[in-house]
Amino acid sequence: MPSRNEPCPCGSGRKYKRCCLERLEAVAHELRERDELLDDVIAWLKDEHEETLHEASNETTLIRMLRGPIGRNMSLVWALNDYVPADGGPSLMARYAERPELSPPARAIALGLVEARLDVYRVRSTVPGLWLEIEPLTDGVRRRVAWRDRLERLHIGEILVTRVVDHTTLATAWGSACASPPTASALGCTTRRIARGSCGGRAHRSRLPSRRCRRAAAGWDRAAHPELVYRR
Repeated sequence: MPSRNEPCPCGSGRKYKRCCLERLEAVAHELRERDELLDDVIAWLKDEHEETLHEASNETTLIRMLRGPIGRNMSLVWALNDYVPADGGPSLMARYAERPELSPPARAIALGLVEARLDVYRVRSTVPGLWLEIEPLTDGVRRRVAWRDRLERLHIGEILVTRVVDHTTLATAWGSACASPPTASALGCTTRRIARGSCGGRAHRSRLPSRRCRRAAAGWDRAAHPELVYRR
């Protein structure tokens, strides 16, 4: 990580403290606001949509595949964003974003989460202290994700499954990220199940990774790659 008075690694010619450090501090503030909003989302779900959330948890297979906190976290986010309730209406997160009592900043955060779609990415470059540059296997358009968002230990070539939120100063990952090292040909069982749209019975299939991801994941064997790790 550069010192405050060194030139910023982004190449702007400005000092780090006057450039990307300010952006990272803004991201940290935005993530705190997101966490506060998600606490309110959880309380709202328990009060108004507990039955729908239970139905979604019965359909997702992520908990059974990943287990523990990672599986529960990814399954909850899937239930919020991708599960289609029995009434056929919008997702739970979209319903939350439509609540009239939300302030404009809270609504903007909620809408940013609504638009975050599950995808499979490969790490293409890293700038320690600033960002990771990742490339989705679906369209090949690279994007930068804030270094602070619990992805610091990822290395070039690693593959991860996560959701990227663009409505922050720098794009950020939302929810737990499932990652595999570059020695594995692809993510394997978890990626294949997600790519097939089999996370749940009534998921929006168009929101899940494409056939290209299924081809990329073909042939991975869990027993052959015990070094597979899951990162929050």
